[in-house]
Amino acid sequence: MMGDGEPHERYRFLHVLGRGRVGEVHLVEDVRTGVRRALKVLEPRRPTDRGLGERLRREAGVLAQLAHPGLARVVDAGELSDGRPFLVTELIDGERLSALLAREGPQPIARVRSLLAQLVDAVAYAHAGGVAHRDLQPDALALVGGAGGEERLKVLDVGVARIVAPDGAPDLGSAEYLAPEQLRGDPLDGRVDVYAIGCIGYALLVGEPPFVGARAAVVDAKLSTNPVPPGRRRADVPPSLARVLLTCLRRDPTARHASVEALFAALRDEAAHAPPDPAPAETPALAEAPTAEVTLPDAAEAHAATALLPSDDLALAEVVVELGALPPPAREWRAHLMGLDEARRAATSDAERAEIARALVAALGDAARAVEATSPALAASLRRLAAAR
Repeated sequence: MMGDGEPHERYRFLHVLGRGRVGEVHLVEDVRTGVRRALKVLEPRRPTDRGLGERLRREAGVLAQLAHPGLARVVDAGELSDGRPFLVTELIDGERLSALLAREGPQPIARVRSLLAQLVDAVAYAHAGGVAHRDLQPDALALVGGAGGEERLKVLDVGVARIVAPDGAPDLGSAEYLAPEQLRGDPLDGRVDVYAIGCIGYALLVGEPPFVGARAAVVDAKLSTNPVPPGRRRADVPPSLARVLLTCLRRDPTARHASVEALFAALRDEAAHAPPDPAPAETPALAEAPTAEVTLPDAAEAHAATALLPSDDLALAEVVVELGALPPPAREWRAHLMGLDEARRAATSDAERAEIARALVAALGDAARAVEATSPALAASLRRLAAAR
């Protein structure tokens, strides 16, 4: 709480709006204009961090130049009377996406596409201005009404993570939405936002991010396993949309969409070729999915599965990884499929490739029969892959 008197001559402090991961947020009124704003008092992540104020002064000008309808606009920055740095943004009167997901769970496919398109457009604009978010999650997104009554999404706290934690401290955000390289403490680039957008899209589809549970278990799962494809948890997820999101969620940043701009193009192409969405009679039933606390495939095996398969054959990679999560003899079929696919890519003639492709189709059918009793959904996916080839 603030002490006696106004902490800043320009702003009248009305009340506390909340406390976030990087500091307290106040509702303030600009005494010059009477306009109400949100003022966030920034706190250092470590007591020894003496450069927070300087970083804020350096970044504030850049953030103030970001003018996009999907970004909460930064209007001022400075220091309070007690020396603590602050950032002032437009006041967003809307529901957080986290509250929507908690209340409603999975969203209609058309709404998922619309919200993702708005999110990616706004983040791509920020990236073009040299600012990555680094802490995207549903609690940093708000839903507001547009001028024509349409639903609009606003991205909050753009640039704050870079000011408060320039080293990308892994304790800053929620582990469910942080990229693996953030959790490892590796150097960061804009692809951390690509990963977070994949998590948000996944949550919009199934009601929760790919990995949930205790933080330590989530971190371990993110560093060693692949997410369950959303189509296994919700029957009406378009495979094309699932592929776009699963590419966002690759553990290796170089295997993701190269940039948020590339992700925007992928989503635009996916939506352009998608059939009209039928109006569902009721909310689709969701299948049970493992959380971060269950037994998952060995890290080396999961990495080998995706490493051996061609990057453009994501559907095959997904079922191979899922076979590894089942008990024998499913793992034997997994090894057999991986071997056939490696042989197909190494083939030097069309005749040899055709022969191996026929063997792969037969193996997919055999694997489907082998797992039918334990995983009907996976068996159906194996049959679809066989039919497609």
